Amino acid sequence: WYRVITPDVRGFGNTVDVPEGPSTGAGIDDLLGLLDHLKLDRAIIVGHSMGGRITLPFAFENPDRTMALVMVDALGGIDWPGEFNDLFAAARQRADTLPAVQRFLSPKYIAREPALTQLHMGIAGLNVGNPRRRGALPPVRRFGPQALQALAGTPTLYVSGGDDALKIGRAHV
Repeated sequence: WYRVITPDVRGFGNTVDVPEGPSTGAGIDDLLGLLDHLKLDRAIIVGHSMGGRITLPFAFENPDRTMALVMVDALGGIDWPGEFNDLFAAARQRADTLPAVQRFLSPKYIAREPALTQLHMGIAGLNVGNPRRRGALPPVRRFGPQALQALAGTPTLYVSGGDDALKIGRAHV
């Protein structure tokens, strides 16, 4: 059995982001603090979308605390070698040109599921009220391919749907 813990990034969802406190960029320290508070030595770490900006560097900096890593539609900050880097760069460039809704919902999904699209938009709208967070995503920490050595032996999975904006295709690394 697994216990699933789904923290909100500081300043998103139901969290409080006080003006004098750290911003969303403190997510790596927050995650480490959460594991310490819960007395968890190791965990399977999952990062979705922006969460990959937190989970990937967390895994690199805390491989002893990372039992496994799952990245879901999250580009993270690895400067991948060769063909894979080109695919990631193209995915980033494509995503940057899309309207916000199409960054997390494909045009096919929007057309097929208008009611659920409205639900997703409503949920996304819950984050609008925090002016400190607006436009202030956690910074992307850049890592070279050698950083992957920190995860040697750590099961790692990248998940991206066929219609997702961040679809990276196939590459051989």
